[in-house]
Amino acid sequence: DTFAFRKPDPRHLTETILLAGGDPHRALMVGDSQTDIDTAKAAGIPVVAVDFGYTDRHVREFEPSAVISHFDALTLGLAERLIATAGH
Repeated sequence: DTFAFRKPDPRHLTETILLAGGDPHRALMVGDSQTDIDTAKAAGIPVVAVDFGYTDRHVREFEPSAVISHFDALTLGLAERLIATAGH
């Protein structure tokens, strides 16, 4: 890893976005675990959880912004709505 801090520290996500040339205010995270969801929430970034990951618990329990069952469900419209309502 590039950073001295790890998830769920929000800097892990925000610094990764910045390093890639992105804007955390125009980003969302896709994850499959409670740690992913907690990280995005701590950063104030919407998180789309996939329900086909490796967690023993259903990702809905972690209260992500949205849940999808296939990557095709992550449309531009969904991403834009989640980012617009993130409250940055």
